[in-house]
Amino acid sequence: MPIGSCARTRYGVLQYPKAARQAIRKRANWLGRKTMKPHLVIIPAFVLIGMLVSVVVWQAGALAHVAQSLATEQMRNVELQTEVARLKETAGYFLQRGVEMQSARNLTEAKAAFEAVINKFPASDVRRTAQQRLAIVNAQLAQAEAKKVAEERRKQGQQ
Repeated sequence: MPIGSCARTRYGVLQYPKAARQAIRKRANWLGRKTMKPHLVIIPAFVLIGMLVSVVVWQAGALAHVAQSLATEQMRNVELQTEVARLKETAGYFLQRGVEMQSARNLTEAKAAFEAVINKFPASDVRRTAQQRLAIVNAQLAQAEAKKVAEERRKQGQQ
């Protein structure tokens, strides 16, 4: 039987002779396969592309959610800063600040804080405490000033 001719098998299927089948296999050998099967490359490529697209879409959604959360948190931050500034404008805050400054021996700032309580909040119930503390701070400032003047006089007397 010549190479180009086909014969029928007993089941009625056309079959090339053995030499022709071997020649076809040699020509169709692609990447070590007996026959070229492009669906084995194309389908996984589409699956991979689909997975990448879904990851990109998911990341874009996550990024949008993060951006929205950031905007919300920034607005909340502004609200909290405003609230803190409002809370700092109370008699109790100024009194506490004055006490802390007095304890730290920062008498000028303590004096300013106690004066703020007295001047800004005249009807406050901590006003009397601020006045008492202011009197103590003024006495401490006068004592420190007197000590400084005495030290200067002592230095001038030694010269």
